[in-house]
Amino acid sequence: MAAVLRPHFKALGLHLADDLTVTPLERGAILTGQSKDGTVVASTIEDLAAQMEAAEKLLDRIYGRPKQSTELAVDLTLDDKRIQGEIDAEFRKLMEARDRNLLSSGTP
Repeated sequence: MAAVLRPHFKALGLHLADDLTVTPLERGAILTGQSKDGTVVASTIEDLAAQMEAAEKLLDRIYGRPKQSTELAVDLTLDDKRIQGEIDAEFRKLMEARDRNLLSSGTP
């Protein structure tokens, strides 16, 4: 298990040993750049985006990914259905007007 989690901890500036003890490293993920001749140059600036991504992935592995949305079943009343019908009709009118404008202007 430590082998799977170790890269995430290393990006955060932590060393995860095989016995699952954690010790701080000198630094975590850092920014890199490439010179004109193609040489990769390491920066002294920490890559906070990479560290945050590592922390997020680590938490997803431990606690599981959070649900993206919850769908609720709602029984619409007659009044709700009437309002939704009015919104749909108004939207159709707007789309038809847009299509007429596009056709008259010659825009495909």
